[in-house]
Amino acid sequence: MNLEDMTKVRHAIYMFVDLFGLSRFDKDCLIRFTLTVKKNYRRVPYHNWTHGFSVANAMYAIIKHNPKSFRPLEVRI
Repeated sequence: MNLEDMTKVRHAIYMFVDLFGLSRFDKDCLIRFTLTVKKNYRRVPYHNWTHGFSVANAMYAIIKHNPKSFRPLEVRI
């Protein structure tokens, strides 16, 4: 994942919005939250922002490519 850190932030926000929408979340809060998570990752060789993004991206791909296996936790009536 040779993306710049801020590109990873944009992609992380996109994944969240794509999966969950913005009807229950404030976009500015989501952006601040993502930037805070990035900022507070340790600068170590493995468990860092790039690793966290890679895991999130892998989970996003699994969820998107297996729509029959995953469903929303809540169904609004």
